[in-house]
Amino acid sequence: MEWISIERHLLIFHSGFLRNLGAKKRRLLRIVPLVLCMIWPPIYYCIVVIFSPMCENTRYFDNLLCGLPCYLMTSWGTFDLFFNVIFPVLIISIFNLALMVRVINQSSMVVGRVQNNWRKQKKLALQLGMISFVYLAAWIPLSIDHLGQIYIGPNFLLAHSDTFNFLVYLVPLVLPIVCLMWMHKLIIKLKSRLFRQNGAMVLPANDTTCQRERRRIG
Repeated sequence: MEWISIERHLLIFHSGFLRNLGAKKRRLLRIVPLVLCMIWPPIYYCIVVIFSPMCENTRYFDNLLCGLPCYLMTSWGTFDLFFNVIFPVLIISIFNLALMVRVINQSSMVVGRVQNNWRKQKKLALQLGMISFVYLAAWIPLSIDHLGQIYIGPNFLLAHSDTFNFLVYLVPLVLPIVCLMWMHKLIIKLKSRLFRQNGAMVLPANDTTCQRERRRIG
């Protein structure tokens, strides 16, 4: 999500820089970060949770998620919180806020043909803003909860910890709906297929057809 925020910022405000990179470099700039974002989480959490070289996990089957991984109780857990949770949340918040401010300022200054292009850019910014809002609405409360338990006290928002943890699982369920809201052509196509009239339409016959039928009968 954080790379999408950065990439959208580059596409809107630094499109000339991207065009000067060349086709191969642009392709690498688009593919390599996405590949790293896909392989980093499974490799990292497989090492720290399953193999866990720093401690030994104990399962509590009557607790949520069978208890927390033991590495969270070590200094590695603090690194995990800041690098994998706090840092992405800050990047997404900063880049989306900067994107919205710059789009609003630029859209009020452009006129003519350039204005049509900025309408498209504004639409892209709004799409990213809605997607980011869903992501941040789940992860910001969880980040505040974890930071409070580390630096304020272990009982900080303890009664709401389970709720904050469950909010994260709602993100992949809500994101497809939010994305579909902006795909107007796809929505129209789906409506036409779902609500297609299967019955035959009965049209009124014209005068020529009626006269022919009467001659045949006579």
